[in-house]
Amino acid sequence: MTSLHPESLLHVPILSQMVRDPNLTYAARALDNNWYYDGHIELPATGFNPARGAILSAKISAYSKWSKRKSDSARKFNFEDNLMHEVLFSIHDYLHIWAYQTINSARPELEFGFGEINQENFEDFVYLHLLTETVATIGLDYWYLSNIDLNDVVPVGTKKNNLAANYTKQQLPEFRRFNPSFNPYDVSFFDFLENLYCYSTVKGFTGTALERSPTLLAWMKHEYKYAETQRRLTRLWLSSFRTDLKLSVEDDLERPLKKSKTPWRTELSQHVKNLLWKKMTQKKDIFINPSKKAPCWEAKGNFDDVDFRFTNLNFFGDDYWQIAQAKPRPKEQEQYMFSQIVSKYQLELIDPDDVELLLKMKAPLDLQSMRAVLRNYSPISISRPEPRSIFVAG
Repeated sequence: MTSLHPESLLHVPILSQMVRDPNLTYAARALDNNWYYDGHIELPATGFNPARGAILSAKISAYSKWSKRKSDSARKFNFEDNLMHEVLFSIHDYLHIWAYQTINSARPELEFGFGEINQENFEDFVYLHLLTETVATIGLDYWYLSNIDLNDVVPVGTKKNNLAANYTKQQLPEFRRFNPSFNPYDVSFFDFLENLYCYSTVKGFTGTALERSPTLLAWMKHEYKYAETQRRLTRLWLSSFRTDLKLSVEDDLERPLKKSKTPWRTELSQHVKNLLWKKMTQKKDIFINPSKKAPCWEAKGNFDDVDFRFTNLNFFGDDYWQIAQAKPRPKEQEQYMFSQIVSKYQLELIDPDDVELLLKMKAPLDLQSMRAVLRNYSPISISRPEPRSIFVAG
């Protein structure tokens, strides 16, 4: 067995679990993340789809280089913390995947991730995905990152202290001034966060507390906004798999879920949180064998109606321009179309003057002019077919 360098990221327990999980696969997409590193796009175009059970990465990325030398020091791969950012997101995505597998193992009849989505079960599937978001955020951010200093675990000089949350352990005394029982390092905190993400309910803090503590208020505002964003994106994501339902910006997509009158949500939540607690805090290798099932959710229907927040441009191969230019897209999709298109090309091979031209075409999006510039370059080769449905929005 290869010995670990003291600066290897595999000293992070949950990452070590991730790379040893036999139920996980990996897929490098034909993308260049240097567009993101250099600040040309707001979000990387890599995306994720937890129902597929695969960690996605870009072919040209810090993550791709590191993945071949995981036992080595991470310093040489971590310029400007790009690697640490991508590794933490891979752990976040892994916990999503693990939660999907755990839910299907415990309640296979729900057919989460592959069953038909209809009007009757739509909000139940929204709940289930938000449950996996609770798993990913509380597992990585609260039960691990906020409780340690990453440089104590892996001394690589990282500045990363969190990912999806803005809470640190140093804030705990301030929070307890207004709620002495507040404890994010207890298994019961899972219920607190799940209720916030799903139902927009919070217990333990009064309006007066928020008025008197800027630290508490900043944390609460972040979590409320994060919850609203997750509810909106989850509903849009799930609607992309249905040809009979298309949600729009006019819909109240951020609305809290309604509490279920049946007990299965509570029973399932308790099961998932108890396993996650053991996995994260007791460092137990809890790996879930995925049950045999039908193919995972994939968008169907007319390509003219695709939403590029949830559609992989690489799926269309050499015909991607035909799909991208099929018809005008809503403004909220433009940044995701731009990032997906330019990330298909290796940044260092594009003339800097052409890069500047492309950036001027970002807003408002000018696909015709982009196509004229990029016809002089070849996109990164797609070595294996990529799925149509990928959650790119963030």
